[in-house]
Amino acid sequence: KDLAIALEIPHMHYCVYKYDEIKPLCSICLASSFTRREKKMSMVEKYNEKEVGFRFHPRDQELIRYYLEPKVAKKQNKYVELEDKTDIYAKEPWRLTHTKSDLFEPNEWYYFVTHDQVSENVTGKLRNSRKVKGETCEGCWKAPKKLRDVVSKDTREVIGKKRSLSFYVKGESKSSGWTMTEYYLLDGGSFQNQVLCHLKGP
Repeated sequence: KDLAIALEIPHMHYCVYKYDEIKPLCSICLASSFTRREKKMSMVEKYNEKEVGFRFHPRDQELIRYYLEPKVAKKQNKYVELEDKTDIYAKEPWRLTHTKSDLFEPNEWYYFVTHDQVSENVTGKLRNSRKVKGETCEGCWKAPKKLRDVVSKDTREVIGKKRSLSFYVKGESKSSGWTMTEYYLLDGGSFQNQVLCHLKGP
């Protein structure tokens, strides 16, 4: 009788064998335990399938520590593999060819970019804009003069630098809506040819 009631209302079942080291669990407890294990395994399997619910949302410090630092040091990346992009400043951002990835949000990409010497007149100073002569229009990436610090949340130390750029079409005062964040290592050098770029469309 108690078993029948328990089957009808399983959340009110109290097993008398639960704390007995000699007698095994009853059939209801065994079934409940199996169901919990099955659900747990199902969640683990889904988590391991990156295309199911997994998205790439790294913090600034993680991009510096786990992606840019190994790249510059020529060490293998243990996490998400990011693509090298050589023509990111060569054309309008909406005309760039991108490799589709389910890990990234729509209109959002992460690339390793190799810079040429970007100083114009004074060695070590970054240009505040990068001109783009595309096929459909002319424009430029505009950036602030100063780089911002990337601070470790754990040690509160500055571990890198970043700056945000916006793309402007020539002749227009309003931004096109395309933005890019460049990440630099904190190595004391005046020029770095390897940076990590986070490109985002409108």
